[in-house]
Amino acid sequence: MKNVKVSNFFCKKINENELHLLHSMKTRIDLTQMKDGEKGRVVEIVGGKGMLSKLDAMGIRVGVEIVKVSKQPLRGPIIVEVCGSMVAVGYGMARRIIVEKV
Repeated sequence: MKNVKVSNFFCKKINENELHLLHSMKTRIDLTQMKDGEKGRVVEIVGGKGMLSKLDAMGIRVGVEIVKVSKQPLRGPIIVEVCGSMVAVGYGMARRIIVEKV
């Protein structure tokens, strides 16, 4: 057990598994939060069968490394590089692709 500062007011004792979970949660972001040129690995896709099959056809699936190339203004599509190909993903879909920075 370790004492970890949770807020400015108190400390909470957590075990090593919880500490690892807290750390991994901090590094997980959605595709829209990545900066241009950043690499990430897809760890989760939050969506139904239709969305999963559409992203699978583009080469985006859990475990694949992607690079965010650019984004368009005003919630436009996000351009990513997947397996050597450039694909455009709509903003709504990009919000549901959870990545872990590499």
